[in-house]
Amino acid sequence: MGPIVVPSTLEFAPDEGTLRFWDAIGRCLLGTNASVEALSVYRKLLEAYVSIGVKPTDRVYANVLNRIACCHVQQGDYELAAQVQNVCCSRLATPGYRDRNHLAMLHFLGVSYRYCEDQERAFEAFERCRQGRAELLGMDHPEYLETVSNVVACATVRQQSHYGIQLLSECCTSVKSKLGQRHPTYIRMLCSLGNAHAGAHEFEKALVILQKCLVLLASVAGTDSVQHIEIL
Repeated sequence: MGPIVVPSTLEFAPDEGTLRFWDAIGRCLLGTNASVEALSVYRKLLEAYVSIGVKPTDRVYANVLNRIACCHVQQGDYELAAQVQNVCCSRLATPGYRDRNHLAMLHFLGVSYRYCEDQERAFEAFERCRQGRAELLGMDHPEYLETVSNVVACATVRQQSHYGIQLLSECCTSVKSKLGQRHPTYIRMLCSLGNAHAGAHEFEKALVILQKCLVLLASVAGTDSVQHIEIL
């Protein structure tokens, strides 16, 4: 297969179908780590959208900006990615935290700040995302739990381990009540809680929790499971 030739701005037909097609091409390029070519596609796509009247406050504009940020992440330029993602979040801020697209961009903004080792801004982005996902998705949803893990990691670096422990305790209670204590998600969160206590030098509490994890894992997956061995 030969290289994909990126057309000039004037060659972009200003119709929705063609623009969606080039967005798909850009995503394919990103998926094959061809970030330079993808970046070229998305920059021209942004120009094309502006030429047909799309405004910077429109969702589609923010979505293309987010693709551009993904290109910068793939190239290892996390500071530039964070700048672009920050713009994305501001573009979608109007719908509020209950907008799922906005929350996803907040999450990726936090990831970029973590790569930049800016733990303060990373914590702020993840915390805003966590609050929104709690309201929109619930405290047992995988996306919420993913964000909690990042909040806890940032809190630990910022010497706020007990805040992370509080969040993980709340997650364990919510997941257990809805999924049961034998569910893999509950066992995983319980293990994270035990590790968080250990990180806060609360070793007795950590030991009790991790021993409980071993018992639950043994009853679900057996004593020779990978997870059981990792906790040991």
